[in-house]
Amino acid sequence: MRFAAFETSTEWCSVALWADGEIAALERRARSGENLLPTIATAVEAYATVGEISDALRRVFGEYTESVVL
Repeated sequence: MRFAAFETSTEWCSVALWADGEIAALERRARSGENLLPTIATAVEAYATVGEISDALRRVFGEYTESVVL
């Protein structure tokens, strides 16, 4: 199913809620140390964006900062 297939805003809202639920599940699994790949795949199927997935993982793991060595 592609975005053009969503004919009403109600359909789009239900997909957005599905994606939000998958992002929450991804955060829970990341905190527990479980395998993230199946949850990421499900989030993508729910039309979650790369940015939403990355933000969820950043909230759990933080962001890498390179240390400068001279």
